[in-house]
Amino acid sequence: MTESPAHTLALRAVSLEETCASACVRAMRCLFNQDWLLWEPETLWLELDREGVDVPVGNRAQIMAARNLYTTGRAFYDAHAFAATALAFNNEEPLHVGIEEAPVAFLNWAVFESESIYRELDSATGLPDYDREPSAYTAVQLFREGFVLAPEHLTFADDELVAYFKNNKEALALRETVKEGWAVAPKGEALRNAAFPETAAGVQLARLAAAQSYFEKRHAERIKQLAPLKC
Repeated sequence: MTESPAHTLALRAVSLEETCASACVRAMRCLFNQDWLLWEPETLWLELDREGVDVPVGNRAQIMAARNLYTTGRAFYDAHAFAATALAFNNEEPLHVGIEEAPVAFLNWAVFESESIYRELDSATGLPDYDREPSAYTAVQLFREGFVLAPEHLTFADDELVAYFKNNKEALALRETVKEGWAVAPKGEALRNAAFPETAAGVQLARLAAAQSYFEKRHAERIKQLAPLKC
């Protein structure tokens, strides 16, 4: 039996290491409808093997992380699962040893991917609220990387972040300056080429710009990867 073009494209998507999580999920739906969400991992990999596709370890991690968003929801309340999901959704293989560190740029992208995938899998209108553990984990990562203001998709951890310097008037004032500066900062390609002053606020804006530029790069890749997956 001849495979349809959509089927062939879906098999190719799950075989490429650079495929993003959203495209992996769409490809799985093209291949198996929603049935795969309820399969045990062994069944899932067996079915893909029967299709003759070699799924990279990174994509296996993405597929399992996406499945777990729907079946367990642990990433919304458990720091271990949240961190592992963030790494997986940035094409990194989680080690599942303790709570792993995921960079702020990875977290910002992964939260967007989680929301997009959750909506597609569950026909939901939005993402469940992140509980205390993921919020605290995110705030720690923000603080360690020197952010005083969370990037767009990590604002759920903003209160936790502020708690680190709530008695520091200088840091709170810097935060307000950064808010104002970020509101008028260049967008898109102009942001990637923007030069920020070597001041405390300029350093903060550069950090936000780096996270946003990474997000936009991944977002553009995501659009291209999803486009051919018509199912």
